[in-house]
Amino acid sequence: MEDVGNKMIYRDGFLIIIIDQHVVDADRLKWHEGDEGIEMLTLNEISDQINTEGVIYVWTELGLSGKIYQYGNYEEIGWCVHGKTKGYS
Repeated sequence: MEDVGNKMIYRDGFLIIIIDQHVVDADRLKWHEGDEGIEMLTLNEISDQINTEGVIYVWTELGLSGKIYQYGNYEEIGWCVHGKTKGYS
């Protein structure tokens, strides 16, 4: 599996962060503002800020596609793609 920890996550679509079956309020994270005013963080920055030993899922979707990323379930890598979605439209 490939570590995707440097993947940028944007707050302009559907976004849910889950730790061990509990939803995390994305507002508790310190987001960077990009050139177009869209807030963003890398997956590594998310896990660094959350700082838990539990498994973290980040589910992000736009109209036609989405991905679910997972952290903390495998010792040999950090973040990986857990699954893909078809989007919300």
